[in-house]
Amino acid sequence: MNSDAILSSLTTVAAVVTALATSVTALLAWKDRQDKLRERLGAKLTAEFSLGENGGHTIIVRNTGSGWARNLRFYFGELPADRVSEAAITSILPTELAPGTDAIIRIQRFLDSPPPQPFRIVYDDAVEKNKETSVTLPY
Repeated sequence: MNSDAILSSLTTVAAVVTALATSVTALLAWKDRQDKLRERLGAKLTAEFSLGENGGHTIIVRNTGSGWARNLRFYFGELPADRVSEAAITSILPTELAPGTDAIIRIQRFLDSPPPQPFRIVYDDAVEKNKETSVTLPY
């Protein structure tokens, strides 16, 4: 192989490495922008359980994020909460939750047997769809 061919090959390799480095840098910058957007617009739900009066249960759902949680869906295990016959939910289930606010979900009783675990909340925010949080109810 002559020196011109070697120089041409090295130039090609250098161009490919430069293109890869530019792509990786652009990808990291995009990821950083997405992370900042998620922090600014993203909802973050937490769920806590407490035992209420008369054997009822209370689940407090809190939005600790800076964005709205929308399209809230509630489940016992994989089953929609409103279709689980073992649980009597006595509060209205919210469909959205503003930043810094709480929703209180009261479950009056479990009938013959406890419902499937865990109690799950699936929601959307401005950045991501089908985010999820859950709490295991002790019975």
